[in-house]
Amino acid sequence: MRVKCGMIAGLVACGLGLGCQEQSQEQSLIRSLEVQGTYRAGFEFSEFRPSAEQFRGQVWWLNPNEDLAKRYREIRPEADAHSIGVGPAMSVRVRGRLIGPGQYGHLGRWKYQFSVDEVLEMR
Repeated sequence: MRVKCGMIAGLVACGLGLGCQEQSQEQSLIRSLEVQGTYRAGFEFSEFRPSAEQFRGQVWWLNPNEDLAKRYREIRPEADAHSIGVGPAMSVRVRGRLIGPGQYGHLGRWKYQFSVDEVLEMR
């Protein structure tokens, strides 16, 4: 009975989108990358659009490091800092780790997640 309850709870959580990653034949890969693109963030939103040809059309959930988060907050207009809207798009060049495919970010909307280790350029 304990196994059945655990399985049912897992299926319910998965059905509600809570802590369930997309299952597919593709395996999650972790790759170290240096990449340039556009970053925007806001309430339950952290999006990166890489500009490299090999990633054209992809949009990733971005996990900023402390440096990127601090610098982004500094350039956001004060009026936007406390709203639920999305901040301005910034051009960034970063080094970090790409993880996926799967479901990442708020409500699992993004197929890939990029975790920033180092900010190389931001404008």
